[in-house]
Amino acid sequence: MMKIKYVYILVLGLLLLFSSTANAVGITNKISLFNGSIVLNNMVVQLKENPLIIYNEKAYVPLRAIAQTLGGVVGYNKENRSIYIDQPSLYFGKSEINQKVKNEEFTLSIFSKNATYNQGESIQVWSHLLNESDQPITISHGEPLVGYNIQEESGFEVNQIYAFSLNQSSFNPGDEFSSQLLPLYIVFYNSQKQGVDLIKYLTETDRPSLLPKGKYTITAEASYFVGKDPTQKEAKRNLKASISITIV
Repeated sequence: MMKIKYVYILVLGLLLLFSSTANAVGITNKISLFNGSIVLNNMVVQLKENPLIIYNEKAYVPLRAIAQTLGGVVGYNKENRSIYIDQPSLYFGKSEINQKVKNEEFTLSIFSKNATYNQGESIQVWSHLLNESDQPITISHGEPLVGYNIQEESGFEVNQIYAFSLNQSSFNPGDEFSSQLLPLYIVFYNSQKQGVDLIKYLTETDRPSLLPKGKYTITAEASYFVGKDPTQKEAKRNLKASISITIV
């Protein structure tokens, strides 16, 4: 994967190469660092290591940094000179397969747009955690509240990593928590399967979030404690809902 820090040097080199009448001083005078901010969905994007540049009054942004801020994954194939961007997209439509499980507090459902995906096709898997009772529920939990586990047919499995934090959430009757399987989950699965450091795999693989052909079980898992005191063992709950998909 091309290092972002070399992009600016590459841009300058190309400009020098193809601008036969321009001189280096003239071109570099047109290039400057952008000292403003990018605000994405009302949040400032931190780009300290990958600053923006201005050339001919146009801003050039670091693709990887912006895509990852949006929850996407970027890969580069130097042989066919193609940049791959796998961006999470919320699917609005009918699911082809699903599973639902219940306990005393919640109903957890997992859905997939398709039972079979072509390799490279965006995998649309999502879940809902719903309070179907007529009483409010307060729970303590880590992050994320609902995680995803990926298991291939051979039995190899990679489970969601949870942040070391403890949060409290209250669900009124009918309240729902929704989440989706992000491309980064697949990147983590692939790096663990190949035994490669996550950052190294993410930055050096042509298409890091490409799930290999095969059959997989995708599990949505909600782990939490009922109430505000997670030290009570009897308060611990764990809900799992699974579906099987095939990549061809």
